[in-house]
Amino acid sequence: SKILAHKRVDEIVADALVVSTVNNRLLASGELQADFVSSLRFAPVFEPTPYKMVFRNSINQKAFDSCFVKARDAGVIKRINDRYANTTIATFGGRADHP
Repeated sequence: SKILAHKRVDEIVADALVVSTVNNRLLASGELQADFVSSLRFAPVFEPTPYKMVFRNSINQKAFDSCFVKARDAGVIKRINDRYANTTIATFGGRADHP
């Protein structure tokens, strides 16, 4: 984002969540201005990454799956996505692809 702000490049190709996190830190430190950040637009060019968990043993995998299902059913996963992922992508005028 700094190189965009300094007009060294016209666009960047990066993960929106990463760019948004960096932008928030730069805003907090005063290194970027809110009007610049609000002018950025997110244009998805890749399919969302299907992140996966890998476990060494089935006991941990089953415990994780059980906990995740409970969290999803209780709305915890949606609240996390609403707070972080969806609002982050909305910051760029894009769409929230995260279920």
